[in-house]
Amino acid sequence: MELALLKNKKGTLLHPITGMISFLCGIFSLVELNINYLFLSSFFLPQALYSIPVLGIFSGMVALFTRRSKMYAWWGIGLNIFVLLFSFVILILAWSINPKP
Repeated sequence: MELALLKNKKGTLLHPITGMISFLCGIFSLVELNINYLFLSSFFLPQALYSIPVLGIFSGMVALFTRRSKMYAWWGIGLNIFVLLFSFVILILAWSINPKP
């Protein structure tokens, strides 16, 4: 009887959507990165380029512990890590080309 009650407990709504939040943070970061490079100016806050992927990685790590949103979590973590690595590599290459103006 008690086991039946334990199986009927539903989790909070936060756990199934954390993978989707991670994936959407990755997509939004890619859109933001492309807009900034296409128009050669920063339409978004410069801190958002680094804070949104970190939020996406954190929510993806939380989503890995759920059953429903693991696929979105892996995609979100991958996209967010790509955006962070791309940003840091571009920053390092830009400094190496012209370190002193």
